[in-house]
Amino acid sequence: MLNEAEVREKIINPWLVGLAFKQTDIKLESSFSIRLGRGVKSISGKSDYLVKSNTGVNLFIIETKSQLAKLNDDDKNQAISYARLISEGNIPPFSIVTNGLETIIYDSISKEKVTGELAQHPHVKNEFQIECSIAARSEALNCLLALNEQNLHKFCTHQVQYRLRPLKSEDIYSGKKYIPTLYIKRNDPENRLNNLLFDLKNPRRLVLVTGSPQKGKTSFVCNQVENLLLKNINCLFFPAIGLNTGLLNAIKEDFQWVFHDQNDVVHIIQQLENIIKKQKQKLFIFIDELNEIDQKIALLISSECERIASEKIVIVLSATSNSLERLLFEYGNPNFLADQSNITLKEAELLSKKALQNIEDKNVIQINDFNAKELDEAATLYSKAYNVKGYKINILFSNPLLLRVAMELFANKEIPENLNDANLIGESLFLKGSRTGISKTCFQKYILELSEILFKKDSPISDLHSLNIEGIDIQKLYEAAILAELHTTNNKPAIDFYYSRERDYCIAYLLKDWLNIFLKGNKDEVKQYLDDAIQTYVGQEALRWFFSSPSHIQQVIRCVDLFDGVINTEIKNILFYAMLSQDFTSQAQLNWLSEKINKMNEERLLNNSKESIEEAVIILFQFIKGSGINNNRLTRNQLVCLKEIMLIEEKLEGETDVRETFSIQLLQDYNLESDFISLMLDDNNKISSFAALLYVESYRDLIKQLNIWITNKNELFELKYENFIVALEHIKDQMSPDMCDPHQMYSDRDEFCISGYIEFRDDYKSIINLYSQHNISNFFLEELGYLKEYALEAIKKNPKLMEEEWVNEVAPELIDSEIIIFEKFNPQQIKIPFEIKL
Repeated sequence: MLNEAEVREKIINPWLVGLAFKQTDIKLESSFSIRLGRGVKSISGKSDYLVKSNTGVNLFIIETKSQLAKLNDDDKNQAISYARLISEGNIPPFSIVTNGLETIIYDSISKEKVTGELAQHPHVKNEFQIECSIAARSEALNCLLALNEQNLHKFCTHQVQYRLRPLKSEDIYSGKKYIPTLYIKRNDPENRLNNLLFDLKNPRRLVLVTGSPQKGKTSFVCNQVENLLLKNINCLFFPAIGLNTGLLNAIKEDFQWVFHDQNDVVHIIQQLENIIKKQKQKLFIFIDELNEIDQKIALLISSECERIASEKIVIVLSATSNSLERLLFEYGNPNFLADQSNITLKEAELLSKKALQNIEDKNVIQINDFNAKELDEAATLYSKAYNVKGYKINILFSNPLLLRVAMELFANKEIPENLNDANLIGESLFLKGSRTGISKTCFQKYILELSEILFKKDSPISDLHSLNIEGIDIQKLYEAAILAELHTTNNKPAIDFYYSRERDYCIAYLLKDWLNIFLKGNKDEVKQYLDDAIQTYVGQEALRWFFSSPSHIQQVIRCVDLFDGVINTEIKNILFYAMLSQDFTSQAQLNWLSEKINKMNEERLLNNSKESIEEAVIILFQFIKGSGINNNRLTRNQLVCLKEIMLIEEKLEGETDVRETFSIQLLQDYNLESDFISLMLDDNNKISSFAALLYVESYRDLIKQLNIWITNKNELFELKYENFIVALEHIKDQMSPDMCDPHQMYSDRDEFCISGYIEFRDDYKSIINLYSQHNISNFFLEELGYLKEYALEAIKKNPKLMEEEWVNEVAPELIDSEIIIFEKFNPQQIKIPFEIKL
């Protein structure tokens, strides 16, 4: 039996020569160029013949198989699909399938077998010129994509390459968001994304990628799409700014030959699912930066995602964290994006300020600043790419955008040490402007006018005629990654800044001069500027950036001082988070921070509701975790916040203590033993007792821990043991009886009272001996007296216990003397069965 190559060589080739076809009339290759999506692409197929007439007219396709292969419908469909999709010349009217033993000729249009005299066939009489409907071409491409997984993958690769064009460049000076040669691998987010996408036990329909502006979300998404394609995993990619008429229309546009029915959404989804199902794979559709488009379009895309998403078609969507409240919720109600990402309205609000820490139950990827390892890799890579002569790692460089801006600004130079984020962003913006050939005066005038319209009317600007500036070539600003071309709901062209941080800078520095206004303006003037800023989303974002920048710490302090308790809630929240985010260094600043946090929390707690208490705690807790905890130690700002959490009174009886829940999570997640020891010995006994209560599960465990500190001569305990005694007394008042009162702890059974005495006695012994000259010894002598009394009462009540050997051993020291409890305890009146050093 002949194999496929032998069928071609020994049967087909001689047959064609016998029909007088010349070699130039026969095209034999492993792939055909066909119309695929936006243009002519090469698509994979087995070696087939395209036979032409001597005048160049396409006559027929031949699909060959081995003699062992039985001809089937897949062979027929593949041959006819090639015929229908040939890009050069006419459609070959006939498709021939043969294995050398059996040969079938099909009509390429009707798909029917051709019988009888071929010369009498209508296609031959029509000189082989036929028309093929869009529907027929659609069916053909669908068939090829489904039958050959390489074809669908090739289609996806071309689609991604086309859609990446506005974002990707190999030129490190292009200003584009995604420069592959500068990409730094983000291990944690990448691992989490893979776990979510390929979790067989819990398949996801949607995954949300989020983070603050300019942290590298777009670079991450673009890189992940390319990596998945390299692994032969099918993906589509859509920048949200290109989805001006919705996601489905964009898919129809890209699959224009597959989905011929422009109105049938169900048909589109079914076609995609059928292709994926046949290949037993998934299709991942990535949508980047949903926050950059009109609100109505964003909500439309959300509803379209709900129609498309399934176990086989998974949506991966990115958006800035400060836009999630408006994108995931409609009038406070969660939409499909919120449901699938498992983000609550409260969490969306918190995400606008800080990253969430516990996201195990969320279908969320968070992209934050570079960690230490990523920063080291990025600084090394960037300095080499931009030929930076010398640099020192600056805290600003943790921000991916600022690192790249700094390296580009100081290419072939040394980076100075006195950098700040605002200056870097401003200088970078004007450097890009200078490369356009537009004069600096004209450029600044243009971006000022653009900033003012955005500040007043919000993003994007669709009335381009209002920007009536001579000498500006907008196309150059697009190419320089200064402006981004967008569309409104009505598909009208619109614009905004390419980078939102550059827009924030222009508003804060060039347009409004907040640097001086917030530092030197009078109260009424500052209030007016703040009120103006919160009228639009663009203004709020600029205000958040300005107050969160470490360059503006004095402006934050002054605005908070100016408006204690008498300002718009939105502004108050912005100032509150800005205050927490600043890196206060002096003790005076830390005292100021503590005072302000306490005052703001008091205002939140005025209505004495569970919601207000939880809100106050959650805000502080999210700041502590969101600002990062390194080396199992809290920063000074974080300690201030944790103390404030501990001081918030839990006023709702029967409700879960949210202070305790979050504080225990901190202790367990980060092993903050040193910090909790210092808090247990704090001068404020509410803080010390609450910290001790969290650190251990019972009074018994606390005593054991105390004994460990004493044995190890913990220096902090040596200095502040009196604080701890006050805390112990306070703990006894706060703890439930079964946690701290030995009588209650062991009252269920008499033998427990005796064993409890033995357990506590051994720990008390070292404490009493070491601190015999201090009040701490009296405290534990009294405790031991109570325990001894309970144990003796148990023996008297149940004499049979004396038959137990272990009870008999301890009985003498219990029975030796009666214990008398005085109103004012005197340790000399109690007989202790071990030596006390007096």
